[in-house]
Amino acid sequence: MAEENITEDKRLRNMLHNLPGMAYRCSNDSNWTMDFVSEGCLELTGYRPEELIHNKELSFEEVIHFDDREKVRKEVEAAIEQKRVFELTYRLRTKGGVSKWVWEQGRLINSNEDGQTLEGFITDITPQKQAEKALMESRNRNEMILKKALSSIITIDADGLIESTNTSAESTFGYPADELNGIPIGKLLPVFRKYTPAEYISGFPDSREDIGIKKDSTEFAVDVSIGEVPLELRSVYTLIIRDISVTKKNESRLRHSEEKYRSLLEATSATVWTTGPDGGFDEYQESWEEYTGQPWEEHRGWGWAKMFFPADTERLKQEWAEAVQKKEKFVTYGRVFCAATEEYHYFEVRAVPIIREDGSVREWIGATIDIHERRLAEEKLKESEERYRSVVKASSSVVWITGPDGGAVSPQDSWEAYTGQPFEEHQGWGWAKMIHPDDFEVIENAWLDAIRDIKPFTSLGRIFSAATGDYRYVESQAVPVPNDDGSIREWVGTSTDIHERRLAEEKLKESEKRYALAFEASHDCLWDMDLINRKVEFNDAFKKQFADGVDPNFEDPLVWWSDRVHPADSEKILGQYRAASLDPAKRLWKCEYRFRTANGPFATVRACTLFERDDNGKPVRVIGTLEDISKRREIENAILCGSEDNYRRIGHDIHDDFCQQLFGIGCQAHSLQKKFRDAGLSKEADNVAVIEEMTRQLNQRARDMARGLAPFFPESEGLIGSLEQQFRWMQSVYNIQCDFQHGDPGPECHGDTVMQLYRISQEAIKNAIHHGKATKISVDLSSEGHNWTLTIRDNGTGLAKYPESDGMGMQTMKFRANTFGATIKMENRKSGGAKLTCVFSTDSPDDEQE
Repeated sequence: MAEENITEDKRLRNMLHNLPGMAYRCSNDSNWTMDFVSEGCLELTGYRPEELIHNKELSFEEVIHFDDREKVRKEVEAAIEQKRVFELTYRLRTKGGVSKWVWEQGRLINSNEDGQTLEGFITDITPQKQAEKALMESRNRNEMILKKALSSIITIDADGLIESTNTSAESTFGYPADELNGIPIGKLLPVFRKYTPAEYISGFPDSREDIGIKKDSTEFAVDVSIGEVPLELRSVYTLIIRDISVTKKNESRLRHSEEKYRSLLEATSATVWTTGPDGGFDEYQESWEEYTGQPWEEHRGWGWAKMFFPADTERLKQEWAEAVQKKEKFVTYGRVFCAATEEYHYFEVRAVPIIREDGSVREWIGATIDIHERRLAEEKLKESEERYRSVVKASSSVVWITGPDGGAVSPQDSWEAYTGQPFEEHQGWGWAKMIHPDDFEVIENAWLDAIRDIKPFTSLGRIFSAATGDYRYVESQAVPVPNDDGSIREWVGTSTDIHERRLAEEKLKESEKRYALAFEASHDCLWDMDLINRKVEFNDAFKKQFADGVDPNFEDPLVWWSDRVHPADSEKILGQYRAASLDPAKRLWKCEYRFRTANGPFATVRACTLFERDDNGKPVRVIGTLEDISKRREIENAILCGSEDNYRRIGHDIHDDFCQQLFGIGCQAHSLQKKFRDAGLSKEADNVAVIEEMTRQLNQRARDMARGLAPFFPESEGLIGSLEQQFRWMQSVYNIQCDFQHGDPGPECHGDTVMQLYRISQEAIKNAIHHGKATKISVDLSSEGHNWTLTIRDNGTGLAKYPESDGMGMQTMKFRANTFGATIKMENRKSGGAKLTCVFSTDSPDDEQE
């Protein structure tokens, strides 16, 4: 019998272990003290049975969620009082701190003087609770969507009778909810009078446009989609109906607007474009490329600015950047390159920002309008920016209309604005009172002749201007407008204020007269070249020195000038001239070269050339001076040669005299030091030893100075050997790093050229050390044919002035360079320090003199 009980107990425990939850037996006390807990306790609560039995670690009361403890207590007590099984739903807190929803069923099994005993079962229902919560949220969300949806949502049965509607359906069709329920859907959507819901789905599975009918019988466009919801015993259908009447109207308007926009683009001569919020092209601009010829890879971003006239670029970019920052309408003027004419054209540009709801810029839309012809006409005629019939008193152009007899028959607003004469005074021939008395007769006769002979009228005279309070020169023109029968209907005319132009022409005549007198009277050699008409003028001084007996009306003055430049200078000077003439920003060009004189020999000249350019930056006139500086160059050469002789003389004197004396002093100091030591006077001997060492160092420095002033190098060493000797001497004297690189020596330089280059290099390196505080010098000597380039770079502080210096050292280097036709350029390096570039030729300056 005992064995059967044991077997039964094992079977009961296995059954409890397999249940999804926890079986228990506990006392009905304040702690729910457990007498028995099944193995499911661990999975359910995270606690082992022995931790809960008899409240060993904690009581079951503490496992129940704090917020649910009172509710559990009340429900259990109520069930016991009513002698029924209790069912509870509440939350537990697991050992890991996780909340779980549980379902519990239990009952009272014993009640005696020792207390009440309860038995029951607890299982985890958290997944069900979560599913219920999600279902409730989904149901609430769907109900809210249905109520708030902008589209009409209607459910119908298989016969097409309405079962439910949302708020939007009621407002869209104009029915209250109680009137819609139960009526056929065909009353709202006529298409369903022809089709059942099942047939409609079969024929039109996707949404389609149709007609809806409101309660007041108004028809409107709708978009209808339908879906079947199969239930257990029947099917219902859900209709989603969207009122698209406004959309259809907007689409029609949009199509019409786009058609007008495309037509406008085709009809207008403007270049229309769009940019991103930052003002740069963020997508390909076909019209921009068509006008400027600039491809997408170049005009993207702010690359479009490269097509502006150089003098306008910075202003236009700044104005555009300010407009982009302020998000304001943008209007400006400038010049842009036109691919069709290959010239810069005047243009007007307008752009407006498209603003988003948050105030940011979505894009900019703009148009570039070619106003080149209009601008040229305005500049030529001095016309006002005001157009036809503008009422601005300051206008320089007056448009007027008269009757066939020449009298005003209607108010002439532009005439009144200019002269201040009202219609009651200028009607008929009253306008003639505004003409200057001295010009009246001439203008009147010309006007009467034009009316009589029916021919165009032109006149020039003075008319009173209300804006200035005096008479101003006005150019008037008029033409007759005939009727179909040949008679004159009216005269249309303009009076253009040309006062400034007339005064300017008079001043120009006076200025040209003074210029002609000064041109001829000047002792400087002056020339004036007209590149349009291919003519050149020389003053008497130029003719006497450079063009005596030359006919200035030759075919091409540029060819004549280039033929007279020394052949050795021709390529360099012509290249500089071409570069200067092609640079729109270049106005003044200065240079030195050799030019043939009137009697044959070449003279060294200093030229100063001034370019006059048209609106596109092309030179149309060149004016210049030639100064013969041959004598000056001879004097400079003599000075340099004298300086070189003085350097050598001083160097030899220091070496032969001063250094010898220092050597003698050193010998005496050495002898005296020996005597002191022999006499046991060590302190005195040490002092004399210091004097001896100082004398030796001073002697060495004097010898280095003498070598710098009078360098010795044999003629056979040439330029490269001489520079190598100099750099070795520089390294030893100044304790700096001096790197010297050179390529193929090429043709050798003349002895005097070597000496001048030696001195230029010496001066540049000393300046870098003393003024630039350089510690490293890099020298590069390269040649290409007869052309040489000497480049000296240092790592010092750079030049105080950039790019030119007025210091004596720089001037001396330039003088030396001029003696053998070299050019020198000093500039700061981006990486720090300075760079000297000397370009010269091994051709003798006198090679091709005549």
